[in-house]
Amino acid sequence: MNKYIDADELKEKIAQQKLLSREPATKRIVEIINSLPSTDVENRGEWIEDCYGYNHCSKCGYEMDHMEEVTPFCPHCGANMEVSE
Repeated sequence: MNKYIDADELKEKIAQQKLLSREPATKRIVEIINSLPSTDVENRGEWIEDCYGYNHCSKCGYEMDHMEEVTPFCPHCGANMEVSE
């Protein structure tokens, strides 16, 4: 399970630590944070399988027939998907 954090808030907390903010490694850590891709956590969903074997998007309800067809994005609303277990 992924834990999503606010990168700007993390950088602010690092900057508030006087001793830590003076360390050379801290500058590199902030550069790494800035280089990471962002994720739209507001638009995340999951494929939910019902008792008939159909999968639907937890965000918009779009239905797919087979798990083999399940994609990492909902083709209807574009939500980033995770397969439910």
